[in-house]
Amino acid sequence: PRGGGVCLLLLLFPSLCLAGVSVEGRVDRTAITVGDSVRYTLTVRRGERDRVVFPDLGPRIGDLELRDIGKPRARSGQSGAVEESSEYLLTSYAVGSHEIPSLSVGYTAAGGDTGHAFTRPIGITVRSVIKPGEERALRDVKPPVDLPTGFPWWGWVLILLTLAGLAVWWIHRRRRR
Repeated sequence: PRGGGVCLLLLLFPSLCLAGVSVEGRVDRTAITVGDSVRYTLTVRRGERDRVVFPDLGPRIGDLELRDIGKPRARSGQSGAVEESSEYLLTSYAVGSHEIPSLSVGYTAAGGDTGHAFTRPIGITVRSVIKPGEERALRDVKPPVDLPTGFPWWGWVLILLTLAGLAVWWIHRRRRR
């Protein structure tokens, strides 16, 4: 009898079912050196008949550059739940603390109601490749190297000797006939 009231509420107000969509953002590491990559995984858990739209990201996520985007993968879970995840490869060339901001994932529930779920921001520390105390002064660019142009003199001598040898051979051959 009490369970029937809950079922009636869910039938009358399908928006109460929207709590079944959850979003989580994870990174494989929170500290990198300049130019290294961090793998950010965006995971959405939803009902089997719910649909999600992963965020359309530009070339940057917060202060980090987006190097690669993996295609979303879906996996069936317990009791008809579906887990979809997409991986993003991020990097930074600026030393310091950076943040992957909260990302919004849009969804449409089986009943037609729509909404957004949000990830938590994640901090990333980017360290310099140069160790403290090892800093060196920048040196000026070296001038271009002069490459020898033209044909070397010994090449001309080799060609002349070859031609002279061919001429002697040809003349000698003609005289024998």
